[in-house]
Order: sequence, then C-alpha cells, then structure tokens
Amino acid sequence: MNKKVTNLGALKIVLGIKNFIIYLAYVIVFACVSGLLIDFIGLTV
Repeated sequence: MNKKVTNLGALKIVLGIKNFIIYLAYVIVFACVSGLLIDFIGLTV
C-alpha cells in the first residue's frame, strides 16, 4: 500500500499537479473503456 502511495506521490512531483490529474483521469477512463469492451466481447461470443 505504502509503495503504491509513494509511486503516485513521485508521479505527482514529476508530472506536476495538472498533468498528474490528467494522467489519473486517463487511467480511470482507460480502465472503464477496457472493462466495457471486455464485457461487450463477452456478451457477443
């Protein structure tokens, strides 16, 4: 848990807060889209 938090903290410092928020949003959107795609593929098969 702590390692994950420090990795996020390091990313925040490296990217800057604005880019960090964009990065987080991208990861969340990507995860949702992949999940929907997998569900869609699963339903059609």
